[in-house]
Amino acid sequence: MTRTAVYSRQAERDLRGLERTTVQRILRAIRNYTETSVGDVRTLRGHRSAYRLRVGVWRVLFDSDQPLIRFVSAAFSIGVSHIETDSRMFR
Repeated sequence: MTRTAVYSRQAERDLRGLERTTVQRILRAIRNYTETSVGDVRTLRGHRSAYRLRVGVWRVLFDSDQPLIRFVSAAFSIGVSHIETDSRMFR
């Protein structure tokens, strides 16, 4: 089932600040997930429809309301055991 990916302004800003190869890797992982639902995805604690997609050392935060997936942010995660999320991100 193919789903539609929508990017928040924050996600676009996050991606603009990264190296081109990193952005390509993240976008490839997002495209793969939206087309096949395959990826290292976990539900975020405390949020019903908030998830993270792991892309190497990067975490892509998104919320999913089938068939629309809204990508919220990209976060670097070396040395981070969990990702703090602001509930306003997922409104």
